[in-house]
Amino acid sequence: MGDLRSALRSAALFFLMNGFLFGAWASRIPTIRDTQNLGEQQLGFLLLCMAAGAVLAMGLVGRWCDTLGQYYVARRAAWLMAATIPLLALAPSPALLGAALFLYGATGGSLDMAMNGFATEVEATRKSSIMSRMHGMWSVGAGLGAASGILASLMGSGPLPHFAAATLLVMTLLFLFDRSDWSKTDAGAAPQAKIFVVPTGVLALIGTVALVAFMAEGVVQDWGALYVVDRFQQSEAIGATGLVWFSVAMVTVRLSGDMILDRIGARKAIIFAAVTSSAGAATVVFAPVFVFVWIGYAVMGVGYALLAPVAFAEAGKQRQFSKGHAMAAVSLLGYGGMLIGPPMIGWVAEAFSLRVGFGIIGVISAAVILLAPQFKSRR
Repeated sequence: MGDLRSALRSAALFFLMNGFLFGAWASRIPTIRDTQNLGEQQLGFLLLCMAAGAVLAMGLVGRWCDTLGQYYVARRAAWLMAATIPLLALAPSPALLGAALFLYGATGGSLDMAMNGFATEVEATRKSSIMSRMHGMWSVGAGLGAASGILASLMGSGPLPHFAAATLLVMTLLFLFDRSDWSKTDAGAAPQAKIFVVPTGVLALIGTVALVAFMAEGVVQDWGALYVVDRFQQSEAIGATGLVWFSVAMVTVRLSGDMILDRIGARKAIIFAAVTSSAGAATVVFAPVFVFVWIGYAVMGVGYALLAPVAFAEAGKQRQFSKGHAMAAVSLLGYGGMLIGPPMIGWVAEAFSLRVGFGIIGVISAAVILLAPQFKSRR
């Protein structure tokens, strides 16, 4: 173990910088699409390369987390993720962009699962909820990343200087504020994760909740700006503004989410999320003007805000599997959904339209209410 204050600061920093780098990338997708002259189906395939890297890393890194510690893996993955984002702007062809996205997805996926595992260790040691606040920091980061893309676009800056500045900023923050001496807290508590983790049993159920939450979040982040740009013929800056509203809504709920979850429990939180998020998606689909799309994104953000914290908190509480195994399994479904969902919606958009894609997300979100009764016995 180690000093709780520095551990909490490091955990919050990991979530913040992960969200920031993802938001920065997502905000420049329209520019990179136009620079590479990509169609929606091609862009969807390239996003799948990022998903493949993340899913592979999540399936493999759980054993390292059990052996070396969640914090050890998270710390190193954070530096690697920050170092790889400029490659997305340097790639001179779609093929090399796909390779860069695969590497970016692998580093981000490793950080995603390790930082969640680290946060559950800190939460257990503190004996008070922090997971919702940690995911709130991710949303803060995603909003700041999207805002940095808006600013760079308004200044006429291309993706390369934007991403290089993001790398410099994140590495500086890591150097200055990641000072924890945390060590493993659950060594020997359960068997180590297998070499490649596949979600089964209770982890498959918990992971499905995370999958829906992150799939929808990934679709909004990756396609939300393009939806406004293409459907309503607005600028990239106007399109990216919707991502900021989505992130602000998530932050507002998540920063008070630990208190909310302690009061209403996981089951009611999932029911609320299903109703609210599907209503937000319907607003996006039937919006007569782009301002209503912003409203829909905000409502979706409110709906999805508590789903991921619920899933990871429940995974951290179970004792059937090791911490590394549990986090790898839930991360594989959750963050895998965030990365696989956008390319799937890209294929739907190519065949039909992005409106149909957002409609599908709304239906999936409504269906998550069917999982709510299964969480009653674990609160």
